[in-house]
Amino acid sequence: MLEQAQEQQGAYSAPGGMSPGLPGAPPGQEQGYEDEAYPETHGEGAYDSYPNYQPYQDAMGSDVISEIAEQVVSERVSGMQDKLERVIDIRTVLEARMGNLNERLRRLEKIIDTLQLSILQKVGEYVTDVKDLKKEHAETQKSFKVLHRRKSHAHKVHGK
Repeated sequence: MLEQAQEQQGAYSAPGGMSPGLPGAPPGQEQGYEDEAYPETHGEGAYDSYPNYQPYQDAMGSDVISEIAEQVVSERVSGMQDKLERVIDIRTVLEARMGNLNERLRRLEKIIDTLQLSILQKVGEYVTDVKDLKKEHAETQKSFKVLHRRKSHAHKVHGK
């Protein structure tokens, strides 16, 4: 766009009817050459045949600036948006995994609770069995004492 503005500027003659090549030289004598392409007209009507020249700053309107700004912002935002989408995807995957782990943990807790109850029941049964064995042992000892007394008493009676 700058090049177009410079080309347009080069196509126009200098203001006041002066030649752009030599300061103070009359029109038509550019750097010592006579050229019929430059008409010798003076005054305000001399430049009416040429289109209006807009400086480079005016040629770049607010629409162009807005469009460039939008492109820059969208490029930077698109990178952040891609990263944000990846983070959201990772979050979704991690939430699913956490849900699975929580479910497995609940099942393990149930299994541990069941095992703990079973162990306590077995310990209770063993305690009962030990008590029963203790009673049986005591009864067996009584029986042996009675038998031992009888044998001792029979031994004494039959003499030795």
